[in-house]
Amino acid sequence: MKNEQSFTIGSLARELDVCVETIRYYHRIGLIPVPKPKAGGGIRIYSWQDLLLLQFVKRAQRLGFTLDEIRGLITLSEGKHCAKVYQMAQEKLLALEEKMLEIAKMRNAISALTQKCPATQEAFCPLIEALRQV
Repeated sequence: MKNEQSFTIGSLARELDVCVETIRYYHRIGLIPVPKPKAGGGIRIYSWQDLLLLQFVKRAQRLGFTLDEIRGLITLSEGKHCAKVYQMAQEKLLALEEKMLEIAKMRNAISALTQKCPATQEAFCPLIEALRQV
């Protein structure tokens, strides 16, 4: 049964397609708990729940949440805090929309600069000159 499956740090890292050091880093910053070593061998064994938690972290990162924000989401997931999670998601959405507007401005500026550049001149580049004037 999957929820009874256990992992070493290496097999967990492979399952998640991350480096072992990423998992260790998450331990150091207190994002995820360090499992207790297995009796006798001293090897730490990760549970199916640990895998699910790390999948949560990676998905949240792909959506643009910082590790500090993810820590907050993990804390909020342990209770009934839907309104707070919704607020955090709305704030992230607003920040992403602002970033997209800024990126669109940068794209338009670079596009305008490249349209001025014939790309055939060796001694004088209008693109470099335009950047010097900004």
